[in-house]
Amino acid sequence: MVDAQITFVRDDQGRVSGGIHRQDGQTVNVPKIDMSEFSVDKTIDPAVYDDYVGRYDYGKEGVMAVTTDGGRLFAQLTGQRRFEVFPHAKDGFFWKVVDAQITFIRDDQGRVSGGIHHQDGQTTNVPS
Repeated sequence: MVDAQITFVRDDQGRVSGGIHRQDGQTVNVPKIDMSEFSVDKTIDPAVYDDYVGRYDYGKEGVMAVTTDGGRLFAQLTGQRRFEVFPHAKDGFFWKVVDAQITFIRDDQGRVSGGIHHQDGQTTNVPS
């Protein structure tokens, strides 16, 4: 358990627009992530998820393990919890818990050889 609090903040129309997170004597303003840009593409066949299973090198950030479970795809970076990722395009997935996306890259034979991770305005190449 962690001694932390969050106070949700509403905009002029009464919609939650973010929060104020307090923990360990620090206060952080946390804006709500706009996920309207991405929606789950239900035409992607979960059978292709096995193509993405593997380990991806994030350098000093660690390794991201991608696994499947019950027709769902999950990603877990070293030291973090495992989260489901959702398809928004062929070879393109997004997290719902954070504003981040990964596009898996295929080699000339069609095998997944790495990915391109987008988060916080930064792009990171992540080889497998």
